[in-house]
Amino acid sequence: MSLKGKLRCVGLTDTGRVREHNEDTIAWDANLGLLVLADGMGGYNAGEVASGMASERVKGELGQRLKALGATLRAAAVAAPVALVLGLVLALWRT
Repeated sequence: MSLKGKLRCVGLTDTGRVREHNEDTIAWDANLGLLVLADGMGGYNAGEVASGMASERVKGELGQRLKALGATLRAAAVAAPVALVLGLVLALWRT
């Protein structure tokens, strides 16, 4: 099931009072309804690069697992009624 068009995500980060630039990153997948926020390590070199890489990696890995889980749940939803019917048929046949 796609969540595209069903959720609205808005993200805002702030540099705060100490830093000159923002190193936080927000990544999202609208189809999965997945949102990842990575907090940059202020004061370290390339914190925005690290937070960008981290948020995209987490989004990608978690997104793949959520898609696989969705496929498994869809297969189980299809198989469960079939198994129930087969179980009833066997129960009736044995009586």
